[in-house]
Amino acid sequence: MDKPESNVKIKVISIWDKIPGFIKLVLIYALLNLVLYVGQELYHLPSTNKMNQLNSEMEVLDSDINRIESRANSGGLSEPYYSQYKTKIDDYNKKADEYNKLAKDSGSRWWLLPIPMPGGKAKTNL
Repeated sequence: MDKPESNVKIKVISIWDKIPGFIKLVLIYALLNLVLYVGQELYHLPSTNKMNQLNSEMEVLDSDINRIESRANSGGLSEPYYSQYKTKIDDYNKKADEYNKLAKDSGSRWWLLPIPMPGGKAKTNL
């Protein structure tokens, strides 16, 4: 009696053999791109997490900056508010620089593109 595992393998192989060549190529490239994408996402996960953290911190700073700006009168800000404002602007800019550096280093992803190679078997009807 056949093992259930061998029956499944035979069914998968027989289904694979019935798929046209172009569809097989598309499926293989889709699977390779999926593996490549997941690998890159895992590799860049620490940078992505840090970018999310920086983004949250920058949103809080932006809210604080806008709140201080709303207190400004036509003559500007008083000294205590100006010191807070300047400190928050400097913090925001440092976080933005760090975010941009992380985005530049980890923001892009590679993909595999199927490119036909010349010199393949050509069908001719002579």
